[in-house]
Amino acid sequence: IIDNLSIRDQQGSLMLKASRVSAKIDLLPLTQGRISISSVQLFGLQANLYKKIEEGNTNFQFLIDSLKSKDTAKQPSLNIAINSLIIRNGRLKYNELYSAPSSSTLSLRHLDIKDISAHIVLNVLKKDSLNLNVNKMSFKETKGMDVRLLKFKLIATKTKVKISYFCLKLPNSMLKTDSIIANYTINGDKLE
Repeated sequence: IIDNLSIRDQQGSLMLKASRVSAKIDLLPLTQGRISISSVQLFGLQANLYKKIEEGNTNFQFLIDSLKSKDTAKQPSLNIAINSLIIRNGRLKYNELYSAPSSSTLSLRHLDIKDISAHIVLNVLKKDSLNLNVNKMSFKETKGMDVRLLKFKLIATKTKVKISYFCLKLPNSMLKTDSIIANYTINGDKLE
């Protein structure tokens, strides 16, 4: 358990803070090369993410790079599971500083998502597959999007994704579907 966590980016700006972070790691799977986390809780999470120039890296890229293996000849296989990820009172800001923000419309280049509340189960994350359950998520985007409930189960491989039990509730509408399936190919690191 860590209270009042703060992480700064390489420019010295506050990148991430949380009033409380807690995690429980299962030790036995570590001996088998797997990371199994029984629970993660993020309370009062605030993330300030950005990209200064279009061709440049995001301010959190250094954190991702620090987790990579230094031995490029032997790449460890990715195998992660999180039995319970709980986020309460979270906020995520992302800005591409080289582009002007729109004053009224939602843009993936300028996001300000607040009141994030979620319960997520990551059953499997491997290099070639993903099994994820979003049991409950809600959030508001400052440009007007108000997601009261989002839930689904996602299973993805290198060639197919299946989304089951999808439910999205907004203030005046709801979308539900039993199953969505998409087939695709991956060429190198790009999805086609």
